[in-house]
Amino acid sequence: MTAEERLIDQYVTDGEVMLARLGDHLVTLDALREWTKHSALDAFGLDAAAPSNPWAAVISSHNDRYDVHMATYLRYAHIVLTYIVLEHRLEAFGALIAATRRGARFVQNQGGGSLLKRFERYLARIGVPAPNRDAIDALRLTRNCIVHCRGRVDSAELRSLVPNLAGVSVDEAGSLSFTTEGCLLLQDAVVQYAHEIDRAAGFRLWAPSAVRQKFDRYIAPHLRPQQDGH
Repeated sequence: MTAEERLIDQYVTDGEVMLARLGDHLVTLDALREWTKHSALDAFGLDAAAPSNPWAAVISSHNDRYDVHMATYLRYAHIVLTYIVLEHRLEAFGALIAATRRGARFVQNQGGGSLLKRFERYLARIGVPAPNRDAIDALRLTRNCIVHCRGRVDSAELRSLVPNLAGVSVDEAGSLSFTTEGCLLLQDAVVQYAHEIDRAAGFRLWAPSAVRQKFDRYIAPHLRPQQDGH
């Protein structure tokens, strides 16, 4: 394996592992949230699914804390982290382009427009076709809504997208609401986008087949969105 092939292997593997762990953390924390909700009531002999007087108000408040507030915090955090990983991977792609002497590095804050528009201009400069970014734009808009508007949907562009995003909705208060599946689908958009730019640039794993088999067995399954409505 050449030095360039080792660089490419490291870049591809780092990205896959990073995204796999991100999704796994969300699923693990969401399962822990659900378990804690029930175990906290079990200690008092109460059932979260069947509130009854005189504890109905207490159980309802308890359920809201876990099903609404805590779930929202976890899923909002996941969307923001997913976008951070996207930024990291675009920078890593640019660093690899420079390391393989195919062009300059990608500088995030150079030029106007959104991160994705700047990256598309960068791809054009180095002669790499830009993938479709519709799904990534949905992630960008939801992230911006969370970071800049505390989750409230004030953007007409985002309101037009939400009905077409599985697992994403707007609640009665006008704030974004996600299921775990919705978060993983937005994360999968990053996975697919990264795969597209890697294929367009000719970056792929050079590792022996045995290593690839381990990757397919232990890492790839975590990159597929899980059918989880929580």
